[in-house]
Amino acid sequence: MSDGILQTQIAQLQQLMVERLKVRGPTLDVQVRKARRLLPKAVRKEAAFLAQAEALMDHPKLSMMVDQSKAAMAHAKVTDFLLAIDPKERAKERAKDKLLGWLGSLALAFIVLFVAAIWVLVERGVI
Repeated sequence: MSDGILQTQIAQLQQLMVERLKVRGPTLDVQVRKARRLLPKAVRKEAAFLAQAEALMDHPKLSMMVDQSKAAMAHAKVTDFLLAIDPKERAKERAKDKLLGWLGSLALAFIVLFVAAIWVLVERGVI
């Protein structure tokens, strides 16, 4: 695997991160840091390895330090994970989470209001 192939694979991962996770950034390293909670630990570790390899690719002598077989396996693992994500399903889940969060806040407000009303009635001697 040459440097050009690795650069192409990194560009492909950057595009997948934008399409599937809606995470933008100038480099793969920035995108991985932004997508921290969205990636499982193993996938995040592989993506971080590729981001480090991307930084080493800029220097001719340091680029020879990159383990090409490990980079290929890391690319395959991260790509498989990103291709399994459905952006439309993620949008639905976010909308559902927002709705449930709002309903939870509303329920808590009603509980506090009910407890306050009972406390006022007890203090006045009505109950």
